[in-house]
Amino acid sequence: MSIRTILCALQTYPYPGPWVPQKRDDKTALTIIVVVVAILIIVPIILSAVLYFMVSGLIGVPPDDHRPGVQLGDAEPSAGNVWRVTVAYVSHAEPLFQFRIILYEDVTLRSEMNPLAEGTFGNLSFFDLDGGGTLSAGDFFSVTCNPESEYELTVIWRESGNLMAYEYWRT
Repeated sequence: MSIRTILCALQTYPYPGPWVPQKRDDKTALTIIVVVVAILIIVPIILSAVLYFMVSGLIGVPPDDHRPGVQLGDAEPSAGNVWRVTVAYVSHAEPLFQFRIILYEDVTLRSEMNPLAEGTFGNLSFFDLDGGGTLSAGDFFSVTCNPESEYELTVIWRESGNLMAYEYWRT
């Protein structure tokens, strides 16, 4: 073989050039981006949704709570040692059995109507003036009192135990 043939053969094969490392199929950068997006965007959204549902039950009165607003009038002496407390206002009618009445004398439980019903219980009487079986404005309580005592009449919503109204007086 001649030199010429060798030179021609060398020219037909390309020179390999400098060594270049192969491209790696590395997904580390993509994994970091996905984790950062999940932590900075998705996690706060989920946490705020959970917090919203936890707190939303604490705001306002639930729609199924149908308790009325109740206001008692001032206690007034009616005859001898009997005092009268009139129901001054009720936002909407509810059956008497939905209410519980407690009478305290000098911070001691004296009488209780649980549930509220027309009639006399101890030194406490209730009169359903319109006879409708519901607590309504004009109904009244009659309390036989001892002289020089402090009294508190409370109206409680039986379903939840919440205080609806109260009247305090001294004899």
